[in-house]
Amino acid sequence: MFIVLRLKHNNQAFGFLGGKEVGAAGVTNLGLRDQIFALEWTQKYISAFGGDPARVVMYLVPSFLHAFSNNFISSGGVSAGAISSNLLLLSNKQNSNSLFRGAFMESGSILKLPHAVDRQSDYDGLVAANNCSASSDTLACLQQVPFESLMATVDNTADLFSYRSLSLTWQPYIDGDVIVQDPYISTSQGLYAKVPIMSGNCDDEGTVFSFSNQNITTDAEFLDYVNSNYLPASTQEQITQIGHLYPEDPTQGSPFNTGTANQLTPEYKRLAAFQGDLIFLAPRRFFLEHTAATQDAWSWLYKRGKDTQYGASHASDLAIWFPANTSNDTIAVDAMINFINTLDPNRPAKNSTVKSSIFWPKWNIPSPAGSSSLLTFNDDRINITADNFRVEPREFLNNLLLGEAIREHE
Repeated sequence: MFIVLRLKHNNQAFGFLGGKEVGAAGVTNLGLRDQIFALEWTQKYISAFGGDPARVVMYLVPSFLHAFSNNFISSGGVSAGAISSNLLLLSNKQNSNSLFRGAFMESGSILKLPHAVDRQSDYDGLVAANNCSASSDTLACLQQVPFESLMATVDNTADLFSYRSLSLTWQPYIDGDVIVQDPYISTSQGLYAKVPIMSGNCDDEGTVFSFSNQNITTDAEFLDYVNSNYLPASTQEQITQIGHLYPEDPTQGSPFNTGTANQLTPEYKRLAAFQGDLIFLAPRRFFLEHTAATQDAWSWLYKRGKDTQYGASHASDLAIWFPANTSNDTIAVDAMINFINTLDPNRPAKNSTVKSSIFWPKWNIPSPAGSSSLLTFNDDRINITADNFRVEPREFLNNLLLGEAIREHE
């Protein structure tokens, strides 16, 4: 059974309000708790609809993506939905990772997350904006604010397309319950569901999130932004190394492999490369390096659309999973249908006529180039390539994030 869950008010205060008051009330990470509740409901009632609770594949839909395409209503497991799926795969006190038998994650993986107490200033800001500061119970006061008024103050906080970009105001956080410890630590310790997964990225994940940073135009401003906005605990030596790994050279920036084209500002392609790797491509590789050793895992890379300033941008691969015209180029669709039915993108269900025209190796099986395998979608072909691009910067970021998580945990 394939269950699609649509996430309402994704990445907003309604689902991810932090702070000590929220922790004391036991209402942390409500966005994830809602998803767990939906999965539990499915387990309990899906048989009444002819489904099998033992055959649920998780694929979560973030509602904000409807702004980009009319086709998103039938899609999911992408972006914040993929991140949610990955977080629910991790071991926690809610046993969320026992509620499904497989997961599909598109443009989203684990993240290094803050602790609940780290979100106190955001909570206090929302309290002040809604005139609740003088209340003896500020959380109860917030709960009494009319929806439209509360939403107006939430909308005034930094979002994905603000200067803070992917350093979100409202995001999941470590609460000791739904997220018991940093996802990098849980992953490194093997504390995740041992179920088959599919996880992939677009090549230029960071481009659409770098348009709001156009006032960053120098090397010094780039390094300061990386340090202050994303990696405040990093040393100056580490930040300097990031500057070397993500140079000002536009030919090495994102959209990748486009030479000097698409250089919107002197630092645009550099920012896009760094932000895409930090939040999307490096975490995917880290998660696969561990899960591919313990269970079946497949991965892909979407590289189409390099002729625009966005390139193969975040979530642009939805067109291959949910094409408007299914008369051709259905390799991705066939693979997804097979995975839902058999937990293997290459193996169709019994009596099914869905047969892929290309064999998709698991991620840890060497590609023809001798490295981990990716099913890669180029403009002119679909083939198996190696997951051997930008290995040094991605490994540096993963080691940096894991190290910081461990230090914070100690």
